[in-house]
Amino acid sequence: MSFSQIDDDGVWREDAACRGVDPNLFWANDTAPAKAVCSECLVRKQCLDYALALGPSRRAGGVWGGKDEREIRRMRRRTLEERRSNAG
Repeated sequence: MSFSQIDDDGVWREDAACRGVDPNLFWANDTAPAKAVCSECLVRKQCLDYALALGPSRRAGGVWGGKDEREIRRMRRRTLEERRSNAG
């Protein structure tokens, strides 16, 4: 999935391990329990791709695809840097 594509239909969410889990778990200061749920998830990649595709203007806080907000920011920044170096 590219940065410019966002899964608007969210079909992958139907198979998410977090479905039915208290959403507050994914916004807590301690991210370990949320990441444990994600570690068992069959759609972890789609979830992370979705969070990455949101971009900084549409912030995806919390845990997505087993990564916390700081890790997602880092991944997004790395991808942008790679694109810039490949373009130039």
